[in-house]
Amino acid sequence: MQVAQHITNVIGRNTTGELFCKAELASQDDVFTFDHAVKSFGHLIERNTTVKANEFADLIAQNYSVEAPQTAEVVRLLRTLS
Repeated sequence: MQVAQHITNVIGRNTTGELFCKAELASQDDVFTFDHAVKSFGHLIERNTTVKANEFADLIAQNYSVEAPQTAEVVRLLRTLS
C-alpha cells in the first residue's frame, strides 16, 4: 500500500488496483482501526478514484451494517478525520 503525497485523510485506488492512503491519526488504536478499514473495505473504492475519509465512511455505511460494532467504529473514526 502506498501513501498519497501532500493530501491528508484520503483513501484511493490507482489504475492497477493498488490501494493508497494518507491520514493523520491521533493514537495507535486509530492507526489499527484505519488500517482495518482500508484492508477490509478498500474494495469499495473504484480504480482511479480517491475519496475523502467521510466519503469512505459513507461507502462503508451504504454497503455494510453499521450495527456491527467493528463497522460502527470504523465509520465513526473515518468521520472524525473529515
